[in-house]
Amino acid sequence: MKFYNVWLISNVRSHEETFTLPEDFEYTNRVKGNFGRYIGDETYEFRIRIESPITLNWVRTYKWAEDQTFAPQADGSTIMTFTSNQYYPVLNWVMSQGQWMTPLAPERLVNDWQDHVQTMAGKLKVEK
Repeated sequence: MKFYNVWLISNVRSHEETFTLPEDFEYTNRVKGNFGRYIGDETYEFRIRIESPITLNWVRTYKWAEDQTFAPQADGSTIMTFTSNQYYPVLNWVMSQGQWMTPLAPERLVNDWQDHVQTMAGKLKVEK
């Protein structure tokens, strides 16, 4: 698996140095979750409330983590649970879904999400 943003590459230079990955290296053995290229040192148990049927249908289309589960709730929402060591991509993913996702765990994610939402709300200008 290779990841490149070719359009961001500039000032390419050749070096004599080489690097060889260890024979036992496999990216997919080190990453937990399918949220991008980021591999964190800590694994988290995520719980996210999905509050839109359209968003839920889209989320269910993908395998975000090996252990993902979906639990329908009496209020019509669904709780998605999974583990991942891709904390920042998960935070960005939840933020990208706006009002249709609310993080419930871990506490770090809930706090960071709240900080982001409050910062964005503070940027609103109410005009009469």
